[in-house]
Amino acid sequence: MAIVTPIETPTGARRRLKLVSPVRLEPIGEIEVQTAEDVRAAVEIARKAQPAWAALSFKQRAQYMLRALRILHNRHDDIINVVQRETGKARNDAIMLEIFLTSDELLYYAKNTAKILRPERKK
Repeated sequence: MAIVTPIETPTGARRRLKLVSPVRLEPIGEIEVQTAEDVRAAVEIARKAQPAWAALSFKQRAQYMLRALRILHNRHDDIINVVQRETGKARNDAIMLEIFLTSDELLYYAKNTAKILRPERKK
């Protein structure tokens, strides 16, 4: 995982954090810390979107998962590079632990959503 250190910010400004590569000990980016209000707003957006997701058929949900899988495969080199830079993982570990496992899970749920989410019968 990237080494995270606070950046001095003016009073009243949003907090920022510097990300440093755990391998090269070089800066790799900065992030802005979200406020409690930012989190509440994100949760509200998710709550508003949830009914539309719930209304989708299992087949439609599977299509979203398969689309995510295609994006993951099309951008795997970019994703592997980010994982290596931020975590210090070896390339093969990034492939196996991030790309392969995520691909496997997306495919599993795309194929088995209807079975997993079907109503259970009480015995």
